[in-house]
Amino acid sequence: MITKKEVLAVFLAAIILGYIESFVGFTWTHWLLFSGLGLIIIAGHVLGQKICATLLDSDTETSLWRMERFSFEKDKYFRSPIPTGLLIPLAALFISFGYFKFMTLITFEASPLPHKIRPFSNITEYQLGVIALSGAVMNVLIGFISFLLGFNDFAMMNLYFAFFSLIPFSTLDGMKVFFGSRLLWLFSISFVIALIVLFEVAGFWATVVSAFVIALMILVSYYLSFEA
Repeated sequence: MITKKEVLAVFLAAIILGYIESFVGFTWTHWLLFSGLGLIIIAGHVLGQKICATLLDSDTETSLWRMERFSFEKDKYFRSPIPTGLLIPLAALFISFGYFKFMTLITFEASPLPHKIRPFSNITEYQLGVIALSGAVMNVLIGFISFLLGFNDFAMMNLYFAFFSLIPFSTLDGMKVFFGSRLLWLFSISFVIALIVLFEVAGFWATVVSAFVIALMILVSYYLSFEA
């Protein structure tokens, strides 16, 4: 189930993403076009998380990324939440003259489905991390389909969005995945980074297989060095 507030947040995020993508050589037509593509990217991300949450007897509520506290200490909150999902991407855009596109725009909170007896507190951090990761997974899948259909630029937009969503900071998806499982986070972000790099120089299947192998090698190396 998606609320009106979530619909508004998704549309606002899509407009911001469209502006970011169309900033260099800006035209109103490009802004409208990229906002439409951004809507597909963000809606897919949110849908992936909602489907996964439903399978875990939960629901998610998506909102623009806001920072409400400035310390882990008790009562260390800002008077008013900082709209970081708007300010940080635009600041990065202006400072870099449009060449650094920071795509972290949205976040989510999870809650139990009303008809379920099980309290949300019984959902583990790992399960919450899986819900968070499912958004990036959906973007990667959309990216795969786009590459196969020949829409390479749109595919790369999805992969970059997936990458930025996995940054382990604040209340972002990446932080939830990181605390849910460091190994899952490491494999996921390594896989996405490898995809971004290799799609520029290799074919589809070579990229997918190579990215998987690279991410797996990084995961095994980390496990043997720090977890074993």
